[in-house]
Amino acid sequence: MDQIQHCLDHESEETDGDSGLVKIYTSGSFLDEREVPAETRQAIASALGDRDRIVVESLPGFVDRETVEDFTEQGLETDVAVGLETATDRVGHDRDRGYRTVRTPNAETATPPSRVESQ
Repeated sequence: MDQIQHCLDHESEETDGDSGLVKIYTSGSFLDEREVPAETRQAIASALGDRDRIVVESLPGFVDRETVEDFTEQGLETDVAVGLETATDRVGHDRDRGYRTVRTPNAETATPPSRVESQ
């Protein structure tokens, strides 16, 4: 939470107003409880509740209604960015990335095991 507060302090000192959009990228998965505990997510959501939209990154396996609700309950439009490291099922399965590929005649697209919609 210290890093978030530092960014908010910097924003208030260096800009004309609050940004409506906040993007939080980590080196892993923001929605992974081991990386960002629920209490910290809730504190971040509360601190950013006056914003319009938030973007966080996560592996698909950590995305569910409960982990996203911290933000949607604050009225934040919430987007989850899902990075794709590989489009090969064998590698994705071996690395337990929580997605599988769907083969279509013209494209190969990663799909998460479930879809979460915000409000």
